[in-house]
Amino acid sequence: MIFSSVVLPAGSTRAFMARVVADDGVTPLVQADVSAVAYTISDVSASLAEAVTGHDAQALAVASVIFDTLQSGAPWTTDAAGYNFRFSPSIAENAAFPDWGTTYLLVVTLTRNSGDPIVFAWRVRTPEL
Repeated sequence: MIFSSVVLPAGSTRAFMARVVADDGVTPLVQADVSAVAYTISDVSASLAEAVTGHDAQALAVASVIFDTLQSGAPWTTDAAGYNFRFSPSIAENAAFPDWGTTYLLVVTLTRNSGDPIVFAWRVRTPEL
């Protein structure tokens, strides 16, 4: 599932937020439901997708990205209910979206304690200069 498409300047980052729910389609996941979180950012502009250096299968601390209660307020503007997942790719060592005029795919995989993993993504485009 692709949550949205965003346009960012090359070399920048932002917060990616989502409301992730259980199999019933209603109940938000909480930290105790998730055993692991990982992300990959890939350049999908060419015919063969290539992972961005420093952003391939990177593990994230569950407690850092999954909230036990729905969060609301800025910068979340989707609805009044809120989000329970928030992550900003670090650009301290390697740019997350390094090149201008490129389309990237940020894929997040939540491994649950029971049930199938949940995979979701955002398409990120950097404009031409």
